[in-house]
Amino acid sequence: PRHVTIRSASCSNLSNYGMIIIAEYANQTVESMTSIDQLLEEQIDAPTLMGLRREIANKTGAGTCTSSVFFGGQGGPQQVALLRLGKQNSRKDARKVGGILADLISDLNVDQKCAVVLSNSGQQNMTGLDELLSAFWTGLYNDQRFRGTDVASSKAVHIDELHSVDFIVDQASEEVGEDVRRGRIMAEAVYLARDIVNAPHNVLNSCSMAATAMQLAKRHGRRLLCKVLD
Repeated sequence: PRHVTIRSASCSNLSNYGMIIIAEYANQTVESMTSIDQLLEEQIDAPTLMGLRREIANKTGAGTCTSSVFFGGQGGPQQVALLRLGKQNSRKDARKVGGILADLISDLNVDQKCAVVLSNSGQQNMTGLDELLSAFWTGLYNDQRFRGTDVASSKAVHIDELHSVDFIVDQASEEVGEDVRRGRIMAEAVYLARDIVNAPHNVLNSCSMAATAMQLAKRHGRRLLCKVLD
């Protein structure tokens, strides 16, 4: 399955990734060296990172991005992007950044892995991590079920079939894990709604809607009360 994984900076090796996205706030200040700072200092080419920060220095809006390519520790080319997170504690900015992350990653080859390095300041103060992840997953949604002739064998993309992305934080925690869980739930709800809306009338009928409701009730162990109108 291709999915999101949360990793601590101390256990991460950036040379394993084809794309590295460093997400941080503009003009952020850190009182002491963190494991994220140490990771970037040791594993990202210093002139490349300094050049990206100079290029984006006067751009503070959420989603502002610049990128470059350097040859990492394994000798292969790596794309590095610096992405602005926008205003701290802004869920709207978090959603915008999540969508831009999806755009950056959507063109990756299937076998490529991507790391999103969340700055220490971002991890501690960004209350919208769940919104960012939900918008990220939603931005990768791609329904090709009914565009060809073989409708029976076509399926909408599932969230686990998306790109494999590691979000690297200063220290993985239960709080961050809960953000991932909430973001996934919101994205799965959007996927279901889009699957239903995108289905043609010969597929989306009263029987299929009833079957979908029954599947949801069974999956979540709940009872659903439905009113069918003529």
